Amino acid sequence: MNSVENFLKSDRPNFDKKHRNNIRFYMAMYLSIILTNKSLPVPTDLTNISLKTLNQKTLDNALEQVYSVYKALGGNDQTAKGPDLKEEVKTKAKECITG
Repeated sequence: MNSVENFLKSDRPNFDKKHRNNIRFYMAMYLSIILTNKSLPVPTDLTNISLKTLNQKTLDNALEQVYSVYKALGGNDQTAKGPDLKEEVKTKAKECITG
C-alpha cells in the first residue's frame, strides 16, 4: 500500500488528490492479484511479493487499468464507494493473469 501511495504522490504529483484517494485501494487490490498471480490472494501471498517486481512499469500499468475503469464508471466518490468498481477491477486483473 505504501508503494502505491508513494507512486501516486511522487510520480504523479499533478494527479488530482480526490482521484488519488479514490483509487489507491483499488490499485493495491489490482497489484495484489497481478503480483501473486492469484485471483484471491491471502495475506501470506502478499508477504511473499518481491518488491523488485513492483517496478515503474507495473505501477504505471496498474494506474492505467484501474483509472480507466474508475473513469468509465463515473470517476467520482460514488464510483469509489460503490460495488461496481471493485468487481470491474478484479475482473480486469483476473483477465491479465489468465491471459
